[in-house]
Amino acid sequence: MIKKLLFFFMLISCISVSMAQKGSISGRIMDTINQAPLLNGVICLLTARDSFLVTYTRSDKNGHFAFKGLDAGDYILMISFPACTSYTDTFSLQSGQILVLNRICLIPAAQLLQEAVVRQRMPVIRLRGDTTEFMVDSFYVPPNSTVEELLKKLPGIQIDRLGRITAQGKVVKRVLIDGEEFFNDDPTLVTQNLRADMISKVQVFEGRNELGSRAAVNNENKEKTINLKLKEDKKNIDFGKAVLSGGASGFYDDQARLNFFRRERKISIYGIASNTGTSGISSGGQSIYSGNSVTSGGYYNGRGIPSLKASGIHFDDRWKDGRQSVNADYKIYDLDISGSGTTVSENKLPGNVINYGRQKEDLSQTKLNNSVNGTYRVDMDSVSNLEVYVEGAVLHEVSNNKVYTMTLNTDSSLLNTVDTKLKSKADARNFSGSLLWTRQLRRRGRNVSIMLRHFHSSTSSEENLYSINRFEKNDSTGIVDQYKKGNGEELSYESKLTYMEPLSEYASLSGNYGIAFNKNTLRNYSYDPSATGDYNIIDSAYSSDYDLDQVVNSFGISYNYSKKNITGSIGNDIGLAGYKQRDRWFNSSLNRRFVNWYPQAKLLYSLSSQEKVILSYAGNSVQPTIAQIQPYRSNNDPLNIFVGNPSLKPSFQNFFSMTWYKNKIVSDQYFFADLRYSYKQNAITNFTSTDTSTGKTISQLMNINGNAGLSFYGTYSLRWKRPDIQFFLHGEYNYLRFENYVNGRLNNNHSSTYLFDGSIRKNKNDKYDIRLQMSAAYNTSVSSIQAGNNTSFWVCNLIPNIDVYLTRRFKVHADMDYHYQQKLTAFDNDIHICLLNTWIEKACLRSGDLVLKISCTDALDQNAGVIRDVSTNHVSQSNYTTVGRVLLASLIYNFNRTKGSSGK
Repeated sequence: MIKKLLFFFMLISCISVSMAQKGSISGRIMDTINQAPLLNGVICLLTARDSFLVTYTRSDKNGHFAFKGLDAGDYILMISFPACTSYTDTFSLQSGQILVLNRICLIPAAQLLQEAVVRQRMPVIRLRGDTTEFMVDSFYVPPNSTVEELLKKLPGIQIDRLGRITAQGKVVKRVLIDGEEFFNDDPTLVTQNLRADMISKVQVFEGRNELGSRAAVNNENKEKTINLKLKEDKKNIDFGKAVLSGGASGFYDDQARLNFFRRERKISIYGIASNTGTSGISSGGQSIYSGNSVTSGGYYNGRGIPSLKASGIHFDDRWKDGRQSVNADYKIYDLDISGSGTTVSENKLPGNVINYGRQKEDLSQTKLNNSVNGTYRVDMDSVSNLEVYVEGAVLHEVSNNKVYTMTLNTDSSLLNTVDTKLKSKADARNFSGSLLWTRQLRRRGRNVSIMLRHFHSSTSSEENLYSINRFEKNDSTGIVDQYKKGNGEELSYESKLTYMEPLSEYASLSGNYGIAFNKNTLRNYSYDPSATGDYNIIDSAYSSDYDLDQVVNSFGISYNYSKKNITGSIGNDIGLAGYKQRDRWFNSSLNRRFVNWYPQAKLLYSLSSQEKVILSYAGNSVQPTIAQIQPYRSNNDPLNIFVGNPSLKPSFQNFFSMTWYKNKIVSDQYFFADLRYSYKQNAITNFTSTDTSTGKTISQLMNINGNAGLSFYGTYSLRWKRPDIQFFLHGEYNYLRFENYVNGRLNNNHSSTYLFDGSIRKNKNDKYDIRLQMSAAYNTSVSSIQAGNNTSFWVCNLIPNIDVYLTRRFKVHADMDYHYQQKLTAFDNDIHICLLNTWIEKACLRSGDLVLKISCTDALDQNAGVIRDVSTNHVSQSNYTTVGRVLLASLIYNFNRTKGSSGK
């Protein structure tokens, strides 16, 4: 009976579609001077969605034209006639509608030259779907300014002193140029390299890196992205910058950047040599010990004194009328970090027990990284295209750390002392490649795609650990003297077939099927010395040999709808995962199966052209890694032993969000608000057990329910027109509920942050630019195992920024970052840090391309290098060596030449 009903429903649907009435369009074209009909004018009809040509005709001797048998939808009408200006209009055609356009008058080109020109005030900010678009010409920046200086003036975008970009509350992961990757994993190489006067538009949106993603559609797979649209007259240009800087105490910051743009072809080269900690260093890199793949950026978190040498080259080009293109990068980083630091911490345990830690560390690290990536795209014909992506990296790390730790009991009596020396060397290599083929089928909107992906990585490491451990209550001393060797390998293959079927002009249905194979191997061996001094006695307690193989079959379906002011989608992917775990050390195996879910839904509603509301939900399963699963005990830190858990299950994350954009063009107001809620099922969290007699902690991961987060981000920007003052207000709230087990008791931790931020800006072109930014954040943390020992504190910042032009060529700058952090119960002193930066510069030569600059960073030498961290049942404060006052004299040369010209 059900089959019959389904067949009847499909039959009725097909009949209704086939009986749908066709529409028609007719009109008459004339000139505006003689009111005479125009013969043989060309009239083209295109679809509004993708500008595909539907049909065309010519006007008859009476100027008449007509199109019949048209489907319902949105169309573009284009009319052209010799010696007249072209005419373009858009309209919607309903089913069976007969649309008569009457007379369409074309203006003779000669007449147009006699008319007065009326300039329309273009909006500063536009909203296109979920994309925010800034018109760059509405924001003044001085000559020779970089894109980074431009972005600092746009509402909702912040850039810190290391160049990290935050847009609408989220960190920007990618910066594109005309939609193309440009040094794809380091946005600063774009923002500090490109000139602001080359950009026409800045677009901010959340994009998905399809080739780099293994997961199904979910919020975690989306990256905040900025796209820079070049001006047409800046696509055929040579430009660059050379900086030669030297100063007191041996500081230097030398850079060279060359760019050659030839319309579709772009070549960029850069070189950096710096030890100031502010040039060319990415803060988002990962150590190869973390189990993540090799990144191509240097890794520096502000701790220690860095010395960086880096260079890279970018090439992209299009040919054969854009049907083929290539995009490639090569980069090399050589980063040395050295320094020292001290850490004071509190570890809260049940029963009002608190262990106090004191730690001193000396570190020395060297990292050498080579990376390359490239994309090749080809339009095989008018309906199919192919994209091939490859990426590879080689990383070498050497470190030498010395750590001295002492732990005190609640009554301040000594529990233990640990003196550790760890020398390590590690190498990592990875390669990934993917192929994406798409084809448009006969019916408009119907398409099919096939994706193939391969990934391979390998790591190897050697470590020498020497540790003297003294435990006072047991009156015992232990020495750990071991040589450690490890290696790991990951190999994966993935394929996915996706098909999209249009159901109507506004709706479509897509389905996909994929299969993935993943093989992981991780081996760690610890050796004790024999009587001869050779490290050849295996320590089975701290050794492991583990394999994890996964096979995932996935399939999914989604429904998409777009009509007028409503765009939405809903769907779900399901993955059937099989685990095969082998513990070669203990000769055991475990087979498990899981069902992974990836539901998603999104609704975008346009209240007007400048006001949008977006509601979305996404969920996804997160697989435990082999580093979390393998039963390996690490004793590199003798006081904190980590043990893997072979029984870990995948966790499931849920994300709900509501976003509201509103822009008032006339009053130059911009509003953005984002509300998000997330919670995790089977979240992977820590089970820690601390021996109160020795201070030693053993940690193991486990699954738990109850972790959740809530966040709100709001931005409001307003320009007070008469005094021409820009106001920017920002509010943020973050709440996190995190659960873990401490000494067998469930610890429910609640932490909240209330942030208020505002700025006032007043500027007069080539005279002055004054900005004052203020922020205050209130932080609270409550731990259930010690409910009466709560943590709450204020963090405030005052950041004035002043630029004064004494003449058009002589500029003075000063900015200050005053940081205040309230004292805690654990630390009875407030933190006051005042970072004052100042510089003066003088433009030379007739063109002003040569600049002399004297700068002083942290002029008061107050960068103490201090961080306070509050998390669950742990509070700590670290003081570390960092770059302080830097006095530099710089010679800067900018060049900017359009091809074929003799000057700027």
